[in-house]
Amino acid sequence: MNSLLTLIKLRKKDLDEKRQELSELQEQKGQLCHYFDQMNEELKIEEEFAANDPMTSVTFENYRRVIKERQSNINLALEGIKIKSAKINEEIALLYGELKKFEIVLQKKILAQKKEQKGKDNKMLDEVALGS
Repeated sequence: MNSLLTLIKLRKKDLDEKRQELSELQEQKGQLCHYFDQMNEELKIEEEFAANDPMTSVTFENYRRVIKERQSNINLALEGIKIKSAKINEEIALLYGELKKFEIVLQKKILAQKKEQKGKDNKMLDEVALGS
């Protein structure tokens, strides 16, 4: 039974680690989305400024190209996070399934031990009652 308890503890630890990984990925996703939106806002501001200032309009297209390239890189990173998140979710599901199996086996062993002990107790009481 101790080995089963150890397996349960290990699965819980593994599950917690995977959940932490998933949480970190979600945080990265949020940061990247925020950065993407921030670049859009800056691009709008620069676009308005370039429309009113002929000197900056010359360099604006290069600026827009750089921003779009960065946004493209962010989209690639977000796609990578999506794939990693899906993989981790699958791993979490598998680990959770294993954990539940171990917990069910443990519960069954505990019930069997209780039943066995109750049977022994009843047998002992019967012997005591017959001996009197």
